[in-house]
Amino acid sequence: MLAALLPATIGMVGTQSLFADFMAWSMQLNQQVFEQSKTLGSLLQKSSDMERKARLVVLFSDQSLHEPYEKEAYQRSRSQFLKILEEVRDASTEAEVILMVQEINDKEEFIHQRIEKWQDGSGLESQLEPVFTDFHLAMTHLAARFDQQIERSLTLFESQAKARLKVFLWQSCGLMTLTLFIMIVLFRRANVHFSS
Repeated sequence: MLAALLPATIGMVGTQSLFADFMAWSMQLNQQVFEQSKTLGSLLQKSSDMERKARLVVLFSDQSLHEPYEKEAYQRSRSQFLKILEEVRDASTEAEVILMVQEINDKEEFIHQRIEKWQDGSGLESQLEPVFTDFHLAMTHLAARFDQQIERSLTLFESQAKARLKVFLWQSCGLMTLTLFIMIVLFRRANVHFSS
């Protein structure tokens, strides 16, 4: 009788192990998609913040209106933006997104160089307005493209999860059927042994 319970225990432990593997894989992919979504939100927020602060520095580029903390705030937001932009590049699997990140990086660097080399009377605001517009459009396109990449990741995750769930169910059913078969064989042997 005790020998018949051993296969049942092994079958349950095996099924539990298969389920734990499936759940670990599922959680890992969920976390990956969550991190990509979080990165996208952070990218949009940091780019908007950096653009706004750069525009303030340009707007108050007249030395009589200039406040040093504005440029410091711009430098901080720029640093944060460049960090998150690098995270987007590293998180992306698509060449097009990586090229878009490089293009945005170049536009941002152009704006930064103009702000750093600015001199009174150079008409900085009118020079940079088209660049700010291009930067903003490039950011919008990058965000949309990265969002599409996240959507594709979700779709892929769903199809892989369904396939893995089917495999898990078949393996579990097979394992439990084998366990049940072994238990029946052991019970029959035990009954034959007791009857003789």
